[in-house]
Amino acid sequence: MTRGRGRSGTWVKDNLPYTLLNYVGINSDATLTIEPGVLVQFENPSVSMLVDGVLIAEGTAALPIRFTSAER
Repeated sequence: MTRGRGRSGTWVKDNLPYTLLNYVGINSDATLTIEPGVLVQFENPSVSMLVDGVLIAEGTAALPIRFTSAER
């Protein structure tokens, strides 16, 4: 989401987590949609996500969206 202005996208649910290795930014003219059931892991405490645009992350009771650490 950090490359190019106005690039939007969707993180879809599958059996693997989205592991953020570096800073992720959502530009002011972009939208990131995260589907219910997605697991987002931050590789370490220095990795962050900055939302300057739109983040749509609506989980459900059965399929929550989880933001967590990748450390075990």
